[in-house]
Amino acid sequence: MNKNKIEKIIEQIKNNKFIHYSIIVLIGLVLSIFLFKIELRDTHDGILHLLRVMGTADTLEIGQIPPLINQNYCNGVGYSMNLFYQPIVTYVPLLIKIFTPTYAIAIKAFGGLCIIASGISMYQFTYQITKKRSIALFSAMFYLIAPYKLANVYKRFAIGEFTALVFLPWVFMGLYNLLEQGRKKTLFYYYWSNRFIIISYSYYILYNFILYSIFFN
Repeated sequence: MNKNKIEKIIEQIKNNKFIHYSIIVLIGLVLSIFLFKIELRDTHDGILHLLRVMGTADTLEIGQIPPLINQNYCNGVGYSMNLFYQPIVTYVPLLIKIFTPTYAIAIKAFGGLCIIASGISMYQFTYQITKKRSIALFSAMFYLIAPYKLANVYKRFAIGEFTALVFLPWVFMGLYNLLEQGRKKTLFYYYWSNRFIIISYSYYILYNFILYSIFFN
């Protein structure tokens, strides 16, 4: 194979978004393997979120809709598992449980999906700014393996926070396109991403105001 063909193949790889998405998914799957090797009881919040998912299932079985308070927890006093906690991180794992044998596997699978989705969202956001797919891929890879993000997954199992990190790049992508290119349709990203952040980890809405002022200064 001559040098020109090799350079052509390399150039195609650098600019092929499907190859880039495949790389992101592959890295996400590798990171997810480690997630399935940890025990939720060894994380900071894993057991709490596992009990929330299980409690939501129990509450739905007795006909409480929406499932806000589990009456069996806390020695029969009840626990407001979805009243003061964001609900998306219990509802989605509960749906995944339909296809898995245990709640622990379901909630870990949800974590794996969040890892992969966060890489995809960062890739799309960076590409909108730079228009260079190679830079977007590098940015997505860095976002996937960012130490703080991995600590949220493996050590803390802060399910609400690492779920919100999926939507954060899309929020900025929507704002950037709207302010820089005048695309009103990008409000879809901004509006719905903020909505999902609110129902996954509402504290990030407060942080966003600071980041907005820095990003669009």
